[in-house]
Amino acid sequence: MTMGEAKTLGLQLLGAVGCGGGVSAGLIAIEAEDVPALWAAGFIIAVGAFGLFAAHATRGEADDETAGRKPPP
Repeated sequence: MTMGEAKTLGLQLLGAVGCGGGVSAGLIAIEAEDVPALWAAGFIIAVGAFGLFAAHATRGEADDETAGRKPPP
């Protein structure tokens, strides 16, 4: 695994955990009718969505290790 692949995988993990945790926190905040907690859950979801967006944006970047090489068959 190259550094570029590891970075993309890490950002995907951040996004998945952030979105999943944010949705869970949001459902708990809705049940408890706690508006500040609902805003915090929305912030967690936003961080997760940003992580997924960043993972998608970095997927096509060639890192120093694989620059100029042909992809494996």
